[in-house]
Amino acid sequence: MRVSTSLALLFAAALGCYGDIAAPAAGLTTVLLKHEYPVDFVDRIEVYVTEIAASTESDDVATTAWSVIARPRKTVALELSANGTPVLLGDGLLGVGAYGVIRVSIQGDSSRVWLRDGRLAKVRWPSGGQFGVYARADDPIVVGSGGTDIVVALDGIQSFNTLLADPLHDLVFTPVARATPAEIGGSGSHRARTTRMYASPLPLDVVPLEAP
Repeated sequence: MRVSTSLALLFAAALGCYGDIAAPAAGLTTVLLKHEYPVDFVDRIEVYVTEIAASTESDDVATTAWSVIARPRKTVALELSANGTPVLLGDGLLGVGAYGVIRVSIQGDSSRVWLRDGRLAKVRWPSGGQFGVYARADDPIVVGSGGTDIVVALDGIQSFNTLLADPLHDLVFTPVARATPAEIGGSGSHRARTTRMYASPLPLDVVPLEAP
């Protein structure tokens, strides 16, 4: 009887360990970029994305801990035509939970804006080096084991402003956007969550960069 009991306990413990290993602790999170309200003088934007991260906090100013979704370290081109298609910023595993802030890190010196007349614009970025575009969620973005899509929609009208009195720059880039997370594999309409984005410089040691 004691032997049988011991075996049963060992078997139960083994199942428990297996359950811990098999239980999903993260979901595949995909972050896409699209545009809305295109401005008539910008043709496309090319941004060099270094990192995409998320925080469970709701205030990015006080946030020090970030969970990295992906470090794409690549140029992402977005056409600002009337029927633009969303493009992939990056994807990766993100721990199951609720997130209040999404951060997209961009390298200004390696990013470009092309005007409708074919010219390469002289852009005043928030920083020539790295800057973070912080997306605050009105409601926490829930990441489940089934994964989550986060679509970042860039407002072309508010994000690009001409600088007529500045001989060194054609325009200033001040990103304004919203994000709508949706559960992957869901059917029907998805409930949108509005997220506002703004840009600020990042400390130089936040993301280890590689040459573009």
